[in-house]
Amino acid sequence: MAKSKKPAGSEKTKENAPRSRYAILLEIENTALKGRQLFQGVLKKTLGEKGVELDLSTFSRYCLDVPTGDSLPRILKAASKTRLSEEKLLAEITESLKTALCSNNVKVEPGFKELVKAAGERNVLVGGLSTLDQEATLKVFKSVGLSETTSNVIPNYQADMTCQRGNPWLKLAKKMSLSTSHCLAITTSSTSTKAAISARMRCIAIPDKFTVFQDFGGADLVLNALDGAALKAIFDLLPTSD
Repeated sequence: MAKSKKPAGSEKTKENAPRSRYAILLEIENTALKGRQLFQGVLKKTLGEKGVELDLSTFSRYCLDVPTGDSLPRILKAASKTRLSEEKLLAEITESLKTALCSNNVKVEPGFKELVKAAGERNVLVGGLSTLDQEATLKVFKSVGLSETTSNVIPNYQADMTCQRGNPWLKLAKKMSLSTSHCLAITTSSTSTKAAISARMRCIAIPDKFTVFQDFGGADLVLNALDGAALKAIFDLLPTSD
C-alpha cells in the first residue's frame, strides 16, 4: 500500500523555520571555557619566564576586563621590568592565549552545553562576545557547540568596553538584528554587567573566582554557577512575547 504524501510545506526545515527574535548573549570564553583562569595561567607562565612574578592580586588589579595591551605596561612597571619589550611580550601572550583557548583539550563547561541545547530547542539564538580576534573567535564559537557564523559574534570586545568606543552588547544585538529588549545578557564581571544594563538588557551575572567580590548591582540575578537552576532562571527571565 502506497504511503500518503504529506502536503508540501508541512515539515519545517532550518531553511524555512522562522528566525528567532530572542537571544541569549554572553561572554564566550568566560562562560564556556573558564577563560580568565586560562588567561591567568598563560600570563603567569609567559611573564615568569621573563622574571616577572604575577600573583593573584596583581592579576586581579590589572587584568580583569582590560585588553592585554593596556594591562601589560602596568604589570611591567609594578615589577620594575620596563626594559622588557612590550611588543614582543604582547605578541607572545596573545598567541599563547589563542592556542590555549582554541585547543581541542579545553573542556567546555557542562552547563554551557546544556544552555546551548535548551536554547536550540526553544528557537532562541545565542550570541557571544570574545576577547580574541575574528578568526580565533569563530574557532572557539564552533568548538563550544555553536554554529560558525559571523553574525552572532563580536571579537575583541574588551577594547570597546574599556575605551568606551561603543557598547559591545549593543553592537552584538544590532549585528543580530535584534532589539535589546529581546536579549538577555549573561555576564561574568561588574564591567560587563554595567555595559549590559546600560544597553537596556535584562542581565544575569554568573561571576567566576576572580570577579565574585565585584559589585553586580542592577543585575536581575546573581548566580553561583551555570547549573540546572541557572538554566531555569535564564529561560524564565528571557522574554517570550512583545
